[in-house]
Amino acid sequence: MARLMLTDLYDALRAANIPEDKARAAASSVADFDGPIERIETKLTVMMSLLGVMLAVMLGGFYAVWAQLVVMSARLSG
Repeated sequence: MARLMLTDLYDALRAANIPEDKARAAASSVADFDGPIERIETKLTVMMSLLGVMLAVMLGGFYAVWAQLVVMSARLSG
């Protein structure tokens, strides 16, 4: 897909009468920009996964405390 965008940008720059060497350089630099975005997306995916694990652990802890409170209240009331 990056190859298609590279070609589209190059064609658009050439249609705007930008010299070929400058159009090719600009299209190449835009295509190279895809790497940092993929790294950011990967880090974001890892962070979201860790957030899900943390949420699950917290909910488990809240359930354990709630269950103990139910047991204690049952012992105190009866």
